[in-house]
Amino acid sequence: MPDRSKMGLQYISLISISPEVERYRDKVEVECIRNGFPETVDLILSIIMQESGWRFSKDVMQSSESKVFPPNSIKDPYQSIEAGIK
Repeated sequence: MPDRSKMGLQYISLISISPEVERYRDKVEVECIRNGFPETVDLILSIIMQESGWRFSKDVMQSSESKVFPPNSIKDPYQSIEAGIK
């Protein structure tokens, strides 16, 4: 988990992210920073809320299809986030 205070980041969300999705914030931040667009964290979390359809399957970003797998083939939400943010 990134330590926002050490990175000089302040967090103020302008949108309402559900607690079920909010738990993935640290992973989304890491992947956004790794891929060069840290300013899109809330957008990505919103996409997770939309893509999950409030069902919260393990493929939280519906990334299986982008990897040419059948829907919901990814069984690890962190792997889904990695694949979805690349």
